[in-house]
Amino acid sequence: MHLVISVWLATAAQGAVSPQWVKQPNAELMQEFYPVAAELVRLPGRVSLRCEVNLDGKGEACAVAQEAPPGLGFGAAATHLAPAFRFKPGRADGKPVRAEVVIPIRFALPDDPKDAAGKAYAPRPSTARQQALARRLVERGGYAAKMADDLRAGVEKQIHARDEMREDPALRAEAAAALRRAAETVIAGMGDMVALALAGAFSDAELEALIAAPDPELKRKLEARRRRIDPDGVVAALYVRMTEAARGRFCAARDCSDALSAAAR
Repeated sequence: MHLVISVWLATAAQGAVSPQWVKQPNAELMQEFYPVAAELVRLPGRVSLRCEVNLDGKGEACAVAQEAPPGLGFGAAATHLAPAFRFKPGRADGKPVRAEVVIPIRFALPDDPKDAAGKAYAPRPSTARQQALARRLVERGGYAAKMADDLRAGVEKQIHARDEMREDPALRAEAAAALRRAAETVIAGMGDMVALALAGAFSDAELEALIAAPDPELKRKLEARRRRIDPDGVVAALYVRMTEAARGRFCAARDCSDALSAAAR
């Protein structure tokens, strides 16, 4: 996870020195407090946090000036992170003084390699006959059903990965439901995606032979064409579709923008 922090200081009196960064929250702490519902549908967020730096360089009386998207827990997460901020206190006339700081924090999940791979994935060209034969092969091997089981298991693991977090249960349940529904939408079209991948990897005659081949031979020939089939690319594309569909469902009735107003920047 990434935590991007910059700081704007309250206007200082002439000759005063503003507080300077000494320590910021690390990625592990960021991950601990990232709002679960937002994480499930991979939403970023921004918070403007206003604190007073005391003479020991610690932030006190921190309050959320603005958060976006609103109501998803980013403001609370920023407040939990506040004790990890450390500053070199501001100075006036050569002496440490209390000073106000405004800390804009950007919450963002790390770039997932699956996103880039999934968006770049495209099956090799194939004819209508190849595609029809490939669909028969998919049904014969039960590949789509196996992938569907794996996808559902992965979704449940993701949903329950942070069960210990005490957040709005209704919001969390809504995000989980959006992810599960998105998974089922993707699963409905999974067979066609697998068929297109297989159709572009084999000729008509090869597909007919594979349909009739015993399991050991079928597995061997599929593995030999693994690079042309690109199963990892298929899975990545399914993952991207699922995430985008989940985010769309979750954000259908709310503002999911992470833009802060100019006054809070």
